[in-house]
Order: sequence, then C-alpha cells, then structure tokens
Amino acid sequence: MKRKLFFILLMMAATLTIGGCGKNAVEGEEITAQAVVPQTEPSAEPVTEESTENAVPEEQDFTITPLYSGLELEPYVCEDFSMEIPQGWTVECTQTIAGMQHAIHVYDPECPVNQILLILKAEPLYMDETIQYLFSTYGEEWGLYPILSDVSTEGFFNVFSEYADAIETHPAYSTIRLPRIREVTPLEGYEQTDTLVYADFRQDDTEGEGMFYTDLEPFSNPAMGTGYYMAYNVIAMTAGKDTFQNWEEILTKSLSTLDYSQSFVNYAMGQSDRQVATSRQLSQAAAEMSDSIMSSWENRNKSDDIIRQKQSDATFGYERVMDTETGEIYQTENGFTDWYDGERYQPITDEQYTEAVKGEFSWK
Repeated sequence: MKRKLFFILLMMAATLTIGGCGKNAVEGEEITAQAVVPQTEPSAEPVTEESTENAVPEEQDFTITPLYSGLELEPYVCEDFSMEIPQGWTVECTQTIAGMQHAIHVYDPECPVNQILLILKAEPLYMDETIQYLFSTYGEEWGLYPILSDVSTEGFFNVFSEYADAIETHPAYSTIRLPRIREVTPLEGYEQTDTLVYADFRQDDTEGEGMFYTDLEPFSNPAMGTGYYMAYNVIAMTAGKDTFQNWEEILTKSLSTLDYSQSFVNYAMGQSDRQVATSRQLSQAAAEMSDSIMSSWENRNKSDDIIRQKQSDATFGYERVMDTETGEIYQTENGFTDWYDGERYQPITDEQYTEAVKGEFSWK
C-alpha cells in the first residue's frame, strides 16, 4: 500500500513539473516568481488635460533668457588695435594702409543693426557740384564721393551710404563692408547738437535707433583754389528700434576699451595733416567720445522714452516685471500679472521703463 501511494505521489509530481515548464525551464534557466501588485482605487479627481492646462506654474518653473545687456564682453586683438566686444559679435576693419581713414565695424551677425562703427577720418565731402566735378577730373572714383549740403552730423549720416559706396573702392577697404545707414531722423525731446544726435534710421531693410557723432572741419586745397569737408571721429552706436536703451551700457563700455597700437599710430600720423600723437592719445579720444555719448544719453528727456517703451510693449504684446530679489527687469508676454499672485515678480513703475531689460521671462 505504501509503495502504491509513493508511486501515485511520484506521478503527480512529474505531471506538475511538466505542466509548469516553459522555454526557460527546458533550457535549465531559473524561473522566479513575480509578485502580484494589488490594484489601487482610482483617484476621486483624476488629472485631465484641461486641469493641467489651467494649472498655475510654480515660480521654479519660470525661465529667464538673458538679453542684450546680459552679454559679457570678450577681448579682441589684432595688429592695429585691441578692444573688448560683446560675446559672439563680428569685427571687420580696414587694412593698416588706410591710415587716418581707418575704420572699425563691430556688429551682431544675427542683427547687424546692433553695432559700433568708428572711422577716424572720412573725406572728401564736397561743398557743391562744382567742386565734385573738379575732383572727378583726377579720376572717376573721386566723383563718387557725396556733396555735404547739410554740414552737421545728421547731414553727414544721411549721405553716409554714398560715402560708403565711394570709399569701398579704395584697396584698404577690401576687408570691410560699411553699414548702409540712411534716413537719419533726430528724435524729439533729446539733446541734439551739430556733432551729436540721437535718431531713428534705416539700415538696409531694418529700422534702428542710436547715437551718431562726428566732428566736421573744412579743408582748403590751395592747388585747386577750393576745398571740402572732412569728418573726424565718426561714430555710430546703434540698435534695433526701441531697444537702444537695453544696449547703450554695453556699447559705450565696449567703445571705451578701444586701444590703438603705437605701431599703427606711427603709420597713421605719418600720413596725417594733424600733429603726431601717441596711441594713448588716439585711444583716449575714443574713450572721451564714449563718455560724451553716455552723458548725453543720461541727460535725455526720459518722459519721451517712457512713452516710446510703452508703445513698443503694446505693439509687440509684452509687459515688464521686476524681480524684487535682484532688482532686474524682464519682459514677458502680456497677461502675466493678471494670474500671478506671488510676491517676487512685480509690475514696474513708469520710471523703470527707462531702465535696461535684462532678459525674457517665460514659464513652462
């Protein structure tokens, strides 16, 4: 009986083993049991797509993208000069043989209207058509230079595109393309002089605004019994329309770092009608012009600026907020302050519309 019972149990065990074998068991691999996970009760208020869309973002979900004034300056060095320029910007300049007609163009390749242009001396600028014709007899290229009927910085930059077309025929200008600035229109409510203006303008198909400076002097040519104008220290510091206040600080700081090498100055002054200068003196002139531009900007009529900035925000659908922890100002999509009920980011005051915007403010 015991032997029969043992045989029955043995057959049952064999049957269970065969029934539980899968592929792994046949190949001799270990099979491990898997725990049974109990089902949980569904939430009484399931998260829906609609409720996710209506959720108010937490402050840690806010993202700030640095803008213009948040850029750092980086060193640029060549044989003729050194300068600190905004990160990622491009530098073009004339060859050393340009001498006192040396030009430097520092610009944003993504938006070239954001720029610094400096020309030590621009000439000739004719007084009338007769003088232009007389000079053209020396060569066709001399007839390309413009007539300066309005002897002022505004007048000079309104013929600057013509001057650029003419001077770029000079071999020394083969390494640079000057910006085609035109339609320079001084803005009301700002200090304007014959040498320094704050104005709107167009460059190619882009609208911009900025500070323009030059010192115009008449030059007599006794051999021809006539003369022309020369423009010394030509400067344009500009940005896209309604954004110059965000660029002004970094542009003036960049210009103030310009430092000409003594070897360049020796060459330039050897061809100049002016007295010999040191590299320090020539570089200091750029720093002084930078200070003059900055002073004029700081003394502007800020009430007009406030109106312009508000109109710009309304046009592009922005509003501005201040980070109360840092004091920095950001622009964000209009409507942010309608739903945000925190304390860190607050609407700006009218006076703060004259301050630089540090970045774009968005939320996930």
